[in-house]
Amino acid sequence: MIFSIGLGEVLSFAVVLIGAGWGLIKLTFNQFEKRLDEKLVTLDLAVTEIKRLEIEIIRNDARAAQLYATKTENEKSLERIFTVLARVESCMHLKISREEVERLIDTRKPNV
Repeated sequence: MIFSIGLGEVLSFAVVLIGAGWGLIKLTFNQFEKRLDEKLVTLDLAVTEIKRLEIEIIRNDARAAQLYATKTENEKSLERIFTVLARVESCMHLKISREEVERLIDTRKPNV
């Protein structure tokens, strides 16, 4: 028995090889696409988180600026209050102290 390969068998074998190669390429491409989709979902989640963090940073910056402005205004108000208190204190030495008033009252009491 002689084994012979004809043109039909060679063409059939070539078609099978091409089909198998095409199937393998398609399977590989589908796996690549699936991994790419997973990475894109992960990337999308990361971008969303970064945007949320950026918004939070901007809000915190705005709050800090508001607190700074409020703190500056409070410091100015306190400075004005202390200035007025210093003036009042400087005028206090012109008035008689409580101890002095009590001493004067005690000295004017008649001895019993």
